[in-house]
Amino acid sequence: MKLLKKCLAILLSFCLLVNVGVFLGKDKNNAQASTDGPYLDSFMAYYFYNLESTFPNNKAGTCGYVAVGMVLSYYDNFLNANIIPEKYEGLFKGVNSNIDNDFTNSGKSPGVKSAVSVSVAERNKDLFVEVDMPEIYNGTDYELDYKAYYENMLAVLDNATSEDANDVLLQSKLFQLEKERDYFSSLRWEDYTSTSGGLTNIQVGNLFYYYLSELGLERVETKDDDGNVISLLPGQFRDRSCFNLAGENVKIKIREYIDFNIPVILGISSEAGANGKKRLHYVVAYDYDDDGNIYCHFGWGSDEKHITIESEGYVNIDTYITLEINTPHVCDDNYIYNGVGYCYHNEEINTYNHTHYFTNGIDYENIDGVLYHTIQCEDCFETRENQTNHCHTMCEYISQSEHKATCICGDYIYKPHSVKLSEIYTDARGRRVGSCTGCGFAIIISNSGGGGITEMEPWAVGTIKYSVNGSQMLPNGLVILVDEDVKAYNLGTLQFYNENDLEMSVL
Repeated sequence: MKLLKKCLAILLSFCLLVNVGVFLGKDKNNAQASTDGPYLDSFMAYYFYNLESTFPNNKAGTCGYVAVGMVLSYYDNFLNANIIPEKYEGLFKGVNSNIDNDFTNSGKSPGVKSAVSVSVAERNKDLFVEVDMPEIYNGTDYELDYKAYYENMLAVLDNATSEDANDVLLQSKLFQLEKERDYFSSLRWEDYTSTSGGLTNIQVGNLFYYYLSELGLERVETKDDDGNVISLLPGQFRDRSCFNLAGENVKIKIREYIDFNIPVILGISSEAGANGKKRLHYVVAYDYDDDGNIYCHFGWGSDEKHITIESEGYVNIDTYITLEINTPHVCDDNYIYNGVGYCYHNEEINTYNHTHYFTNGIDYENIDGVLYHTIQCEDCFETRENQTNHCHTMCEYISQSEHKATCICGDYIYKPHSVKLSEIYTDARGRRVGSCTGCGFAIIISNSGGGGITEMEPWAVGTIKYSVNGSQMLPNGLVILVDEDVKAYNLGTLQFYNENDLEMSVL
């Protein structure tokens, strides 16, 4: 019977959440990212997972440039539209757009152009020749193919007859930045066999520097002379390269970056083959599962967009490179939905499984005695202006039964405490205690220890109400929250019902 009640509770939970709008399910009025997507629920994870064709060509050992291009395209769509000029962006706009490129049906990430456009290719067909790499290569043959690809790409960039010589590919632009520093004139076959994609780990970081410096951004170091981490100011960026890595600790660090929506370029290698050489590659890490496995975009195509390095025979992470940028958010509107462009976080579309939680008031204005607020989603850059509702997020402990919650504008209310069920503990005096999710003070739930919350003093008398997930509102207003209900409670949409109304017993 308990199992049946639990099943009914889950079903009721889903139905209620859909009805009150807390859960954004698949809807005919919303474009959708892939529904069988990555493990993490973030725009970054869905961006790389759905980046299937609009990323730089990965030919003849250019993986370092490909990885840099993919990371820049992510920041262009997620952070600031000025990071990549429109002339380099994927064919999602204007005369080149078509139904397959429309996010309405495809759900694919915009990215950048992956090949020279037809008109430029025709004008330069004698210069741009795609190099077909042999399955097994040795020495000189591969070296010729390797150099030929770079030279042909640079020839397209240098000799294109379009309005702007750079109006070709982001990848060509990245090649050009290296050429200007005389990198290609000294390129040797040994450079490829000892590095990945012809670029050393330092050169990958420097490529970010060359590119972003042209945009007027300032590169800063990670730490000052005293060893303190330097905070990024607006208009600044930082790239980090870490070497000589081993063990699970490096994977922990990579997962930490991913948690902060920072993609990580990994320099990976295999064991040495029969010829004594290792396979080397650059990939972009952006997702991980409950077992700690890290998933990467290999830059090879749609079949290798969400795989582990081990699945491809790579055993070592030799280095990781990260890029952090601090600029104001500038919408790019690269997600085309029924002919209209949207930024990634616009509520009219769903580029990933994300529901906005506008719990933070970031500004307010008094107009004719009415306070209008600007609020911000706690999970992304999305803001809403001219809101008249208050955000009572600054909490001050008053007593064991309530705290004072104040809005940024000064308006305040008194609210009962709320405690997470998973964080309730027994203190040295045998009391059941939990920290309030608002004011942070330790709230005594029971003076006598014991089992279920519903039987604890001083809440034994009175009607206890339940959410469909099992959260409880005790008779004095104290709320015991299960993890699944915390955001809905903060948002003000969590519903509580009498036990008989739910026909279930939660605890």
